Amino acid sequence: MANTPAAPNTYEPKDKSGPLSIEKVTPELAAQIVKHFVLPMFDNAPSSNYGKKLGQKGIAQSGAVYGELKLSQQLTDQLSVIRDEVSTITERLEQEQQMRIKSQANLRDLNKKYTMKSKAHEILKTQHHEQLRFNQMFQEHVKKLELDNEALKKLSNQNEGLRKRLSQDLQASEARNDEQLNFIGCQT
Repeated sequence: MANTPAAPNTYEPKDKSGPLSIEKVTPELAAQIVKHFVLPMFDNAPSSNYGKKLGQKGIAQSGAVYGELKLSQQLTDQLSVIRDEVSTITERLEQEQQMRIKSQANLRDLNKKYTMKSKAHEILKTQHHEQLRFNQMFQEHVKKLELDNEALKKLSNQNEGLRKRLSQDLQASEARNDEQLNFIGCQT
């Protein structure tokens, strides 16, 4: 394999870890290569010093290769910061989604409890209304019994009056009968 030439757009590393294809190189990997390998070659170049002297913060003339590479590096750094922020926001979003799922589960549990308590409340309310109706019927029955008792007392008093009158009439009749018997017995 050492004698076979590498395919186009590939790089054969010396450690024989396998060819590296250009299709496998991500923009992030390319930016790291520029940062760590290409830019250091230009950092000591006279053109970079010229740009620094002009106060352009290390960027040479805008059309120069070094300036483009530096700009690429700055954009890569910004991209890295933005990716970190996106990662943080994504983590927070996942946490918020977890919290939302838990909150929804809690809400479902609370709704179930509320439904059960509402049903229990309705049952108690129905039982209370039935108890009130029963109490009302019982009170009406007690009033009827009291009226019936009053009527019985009146009848009892009337009966007692009649009994006394009948008793008196009976005693008077017995007394007359006794007188008539005595009168008949005296005549004989």
